[in-house]
Amino acid sequence: MVSRTQSMCIGVRGPPGDANLFESWAGVDVKLADLGMGASCDWSCWAGKTGEYHTDLPSSSALRAPEACIGAGWGKPADIWSVACLAYELSMGVSLIRVNCDAYAVPFYQAFHFGNLPMNMLQRGQHSSHFYNEDGSLKMEFERRVSVEEMVRRRPPLHADLFIDFLKCAFALDPDQRPTTRELLEHEWLQH
Repeated sequence: MVSRTQSMCIGVRGPPGDANLFESWAGVDVKLADLGMGASCDWSCWAGKTGEYHTDLPSSSALRAPEACIGAGWGKPADIWSVACLAYELSMGVSLIRVNCDAYAVPFYQAFHFGNLPMNMLQRGQHSSHFYNEDGSLKMEFERRVSVEEMVRRRPPLHADLFIDFLKCAFALDPDQRPTTRELLEHEWLQH
């Protein structure tokens, strides 16, 4: 991608090595493909299924939604979470959660950045007890948590306030509170 952007004369800001941070996306077409969880059936085979899965853990650890991590079921809202992870990585030049992160550690990283999961979600999770106590507190203590907003403000991309709002919507801990794909596409940050 870096060589492609350099050949297109797209300005890059930041120190050397920050090639993912563009001054302008004008003239750049981006296509994302999801080939990681391919199934031997037609596309509609699993679309919208929230009670039937062809795997226990969808997506890579770095993109996995909290409800999937604790075994509370997952569906289309998990894809919104994954899109937010990708948007963060493409805008900030670094993955929010390490790509090679152990699957067991992901809920702790998520709590570090987003806080504890809602109790109603924990009660649905088959694996909640691995990560959370009965009272809903995390089994690991952090001296200090660092929110995604704080991380974005350390190295703000263009339109940082809109980007933070986009992330807050898409990173809602309760999957029922996340926007639909159509709603997310209408977000003002995507219009810039």
